[in-house]
Amino acid sequence: MNSFQESELGNVFVPITVGVVVSAIFLGCALVQANSYYKKFPADSWLLKVLVATEMLLQLMRTPLLTIAVWQLDYGQPQPLGFIHTSLSTVIILSASSAFLAQATFSVLLYKLFWWPIIFVTHLSLTALRFVLHITVGVESYGMINLGELVQQWYWCITTILILSSICDTFVTASLTYQLRMRKAAFTQYVIQSF
Repeated sequence: MNSFQESELGNVFVPITVGVVVSAIFLGCALVQANSYYKKFPADSWLLKVLVATEMLLQLMRTPLLTIAVWQLDYGQPQPLGFIHTSLSTVIILSASSAFLAQATFSVLLYKLFWWPIIFVTHLSLTALRFVLHITVGVESYGMINLGELVQQWYWCITTILILSSICDTFVTASLTYQLRMRKAAFTQYVIQSF
């Protein structure tokens, strides 16, 4: 590994380590929320309960694997420092699955709120494209020896994944904000008419 790759990896370790700690904290919050959900809404459909359980299972597998991967990269032997460990590749694939489940759930929610198929199809298509690209990077990372090579060869794909993530999140946020605003206006109108 040349000195440029070593310095680039050194610059990446601190943010990744902080990300792992924050991810572990959020996992704890998600587990508390899931527990509260099962206690407060026992009458929800079995499909929704399975979706929550699947998401938690994916997160429970992803976070320890991510911790192992960062530990191996940060504290591994100097020679394999650039090696992409199987645990990191698995984390990439699990993250794709987890994000797809969450975004697909939002697609269904948007359809149920608006009943406009174009919103559902557009959001689900963007989500599916992101999922396919994310899985592609994950599968390709299994054969890579160097993290720098992966980023260099798949930079366009990683950038597209991040852009699609932003678009999907913005799409959901804008749609839900619009829906809340319309309901507030309808509720305000109802209150005014009732007096």
